Amino acid sequence: MPEKSNKLIRLLHWASGHFVQEVPEDLAVCEFACRHAQCTQGEWETCERRLTYMAGQRAPANKEEAG
Repeated sequence: MPEKSNKLIRLLHWASGHFVQEVPEDLAVCEFACRHAQCTQGEWETCERRLTYMAGQRAPANKEEAG
């Protein structure tokens, strides 16, 4: 029985390595706190939310919410 348990644990470790990955810090705010599904390279480079996050500050409020 312990051999089956070890195989299951190895399978779970393998699977998690293929399906669950770390998100690079410069993309984390894009993945988890942005309403845009996709941005152009230029939009990403000048994104106020991403740049503020990378500077270690709180993400700015949406302009619609602030207005």
